[in-house]
Amino acid sequence: MSMEDYEMFEMPPTERRIVHRITEKEKQEFGEEHSKRYGFGSVKQWRTVMMIEANLGYKFSGSSYWDLKDFISKYFESAKRETFELSGGSLGGDFY
Repeated sequence: MSMEDYEMFEMPPTERRIVHRITEKEKQEFGEEHSKRYGFGSVKQWRTVMMIEANLGYKFSGSSYWDLKDFISKYFESAKRETFELSGGSLGGDFY
């Protein structure tokens, strides 16, 4: 069984310690269970929801496919903003 670098945490970010490493099997089971329970969304989308919930602590509370898509896209939008923000700006110069 392979393990990925996704982790579930119980403590605040300043005191994080690994409680459990989520396996591929657990992600697959979560995706299959939730796609059947809710009746919408793919297994892959529900696996993404699991990773967002486990790593960031957000909880999905929607009731439609569009709520699911919004939940996932909000995470990716915030991640994209954080990735492309430059702290302090650039004073010029050559880039290598």
